[in-house]
Amino acid sequence: DDPKVETPFIISFPPKYTARSPFGRATRPMLAFNMETREVVFLKDYWRADVEGTEKEGRIYAILESHHVPNIAPFGKGNDIRDHTTLTHILRNEKWACWLREMVLLRQYRMSLDIVASPLTSFSPLQEFVGAITDTTEAHQHAHFRVRILHRNISVGNILITDEGKGLLIDWDLCLNLNDERASVGRPDRT
Repeated sequence: DDPKVETPFIISFPPKYTARSPFGRATRPMLAFNMETREVVFLKDYWRADVEGTEKEGRIYAILESHHVPNIAPFGKGNDIRDHTTLTHILRNEKWACWLREMVLLRQYRMSLDIVASPLTSFSPLQEFVGAITDTTEAHQHAHFRVRILHRNISVGNILITDEGKGLLIDWDLCLNLNDERASVGRPDRT
């Protein structure tokens, strides 16, 4: 999360399970080659809300890892992309704009996870599916009770299965850190 540090990656074409929706935060998961470690990693690129009480996803991973929360993907690197922010929150009050809800500043964020795994939907056999759900339930239980962080976005798309059949809970970008007094249960950019 040091803004002065830049890490070069060679980025591949997004995998077939990439969501191609005009709505949301334009999340693009993809495989990348980390030039420093010479390994293939999972890279996530998206637009994050920059509002008080939210933390960068990399910071959340660092907190979870420091408390030894099991069954989360190992965090690699991540940070905001320099000078990539939206203007919608500024322009929403112009006469020509038709925005009815509050808009927030979005920043482009890119991060890597030091693992390549498969989506939950690729499970085989059924025991692998049940095991992955059990693993991610354990991850969230530890995050909530040990660290006081709620994921708030557990879904099929946020669970990966490793080659060994272990489930990993990913995508902590919408979490609520109950230790942060500035954190809000509701967010202006979410329903």
